[in-house]
Amino acid sequence: MKRRTKYEILATMLEILKRSPNGVRLTRLAYGTEIPNDRARQFLTILIENGLAKPSEEDAQLYIITERGREFLSAYYKMISFLDFFNGE
Repeated sequence: MKRRTKYEILATMLEILKRSPNGVRLTRLAYGTEIPNDRARQFLTILIENGLAKPSEEDAQLYIITERGREFLSAYYKMISFLDFFNGE
């Protein structure tokens, strides 16, 4: 099994948030990224501190993606496609 980078995990979390417009709980993020809750909380903190995700206004235990998070995810996918192109994949 290939070890994922920090950025792959962050992108996966953002993708989960993007697919759930009503918000996602920490447990769902941990399950979706296949990491323990404590590590998921650390990654979620990184997303929030950088303005890529935020707590929902309706329920503070739900998290949603921000517009900046959507932009980051789009740029991440473009970068990955360029890297795959240059690596001949």
